[in-house]
Amino acid sequence: MSSRFASEEQLAAVASRFHVTAVGQFWHVDPRKPPAPIDAFSFAEREPSLFEWMFVSATEPVRTIVPDPWLTWELRTHWKQDATVPEGLPTTFDEQRITHNIAVAHGDEAGAAANLARMKQQLRPVSAAFEGGPEIVGVRMIEGVSPRLDIVFRAPGPMPLASSMVVRSRVIERARGSLTMADPTLREVGQPLSIPPSRWRKGFLYVNPVWIVKRPGTEVYQVSWNARARQPARIAGTSATTVEVLRLD
Repeated sequence: MSSRFASEEQLAAVASRFHVTAVGQFWHVDPRKPPAPIDAFSFAEREPSLFEWMFVSATEPVRTIVPDPWLTWELRTHWKQDATVPEGLPTTFDEQRITHNIAVAHGDEAGAAANLARMKQQLRPVSAAFEGGPEIVGVRMIEGVSPRLDIVFRAPGPMPLASSMVVRSRVIERARGSLTMADPTLREVGQPLSIPPSRWRKGFLYVNPVWIVKRPGTEVYQVSWNARARQPARIAGTSATTVEVLRLD
């Protein structure tokens, strides 16, 4: 099952009744095994070689499934299971993010601030705090055969079940020299988050990944926060309800 598209109620029931093996967003359950805390793995990705690009896949990275003690800690913490702090130093951006959250969970404000400062060195500054919702602290673009935009945000705490972060793109100008009109479609490009908003922890950092499939012309990506009844929240200090996070020519 995909934790992005299952309900919070379903995920809570599965996590409490079974031993879940999570590979990224995907949960596997063996009903023959007794209940146990979640064990998590992640996809280690690399760009394809020239041979792989030509004969295997030119649009997807090469993925290897590896044990992930940081993701194990994160999932166990959010689903109220005993969690062991990973040993060693974080080496990836996501491990740095979870290390920040471990510091927040243990009341280590200095450690959390130091981790956030290191993360911001890898982010393009985008600052927007939605009223009653999360605060975007930056974005990063991962180039390659499957380009992705990571939107990094800080949670204010658990949010209502119906709330969601919405990412949409629109083409605002047709391609230079093109006689074809700009695509008028306002496209929703985000997915539900793998940890439901109702499980968020105050001060924790989360990532909303958006895979980029660019259309001809100048395309703008914007983020909004829908609270109850799918009403967009305003950005604090403004009358706007969206913030631009990416512009591609």
